[in-house]
Amino acid sequence: MLTILTLNGLQVVIYPADHRPAHVHVQGAGFEIVFDLNCPNGPLDVRNIKGKVSNASIRRVAKLIVPSLSNLCGAWRDIHGNYKNESIAAARKTEEVIGPCAVAARYRRSIAKIEVDFDNGVTLVVPVALIQGLGASDVDLNSDRDFPDGLGLALS
Repeated sequence: MLTILTLNGLQVVIYPADHRPAHVHVQGAGFEIVFDLNCPNGPLDVRNIKGKVSNASIRRVAKLIVPSLSNLCGAWRDIHGNYKNESIAAARKTEEVIGPCAVAARYRRSIAKIEVDFDNGVTLVVPVALIQGLGASDVDLNSDRDFPDGLGLALS
């Protein structure tokens, strides 16, 4: 976790191993709000809220962050590269090397793990309990799924 800003006692952080699209986690006393940045020009969108926080407080937090949007987008780009998955698709069209892409995924209910197969032959096995914002009860993958673009894994 990298603290990018501290505003009125709030920490605005970006996780180095986090996912697209560009977003920040704003941590306060007893809550965390995740804002999608919609780089480079916004607007901020609330993606997730943990803990108790009023709508008025969410608006105040967003107002504090907006003046720093370009700095936050720059920090995201420095840490993660391009802002959006569309950048990956564009790179693929120009045949730039962008790394392995997912080709299939399975949920192994008996061991509560998700397996993701990549086009380079690697299979990633992740315990569901370690996936941010996802619990075993949230997963309903009853069969293998293919992901032709390799850019996303949709769990429903």
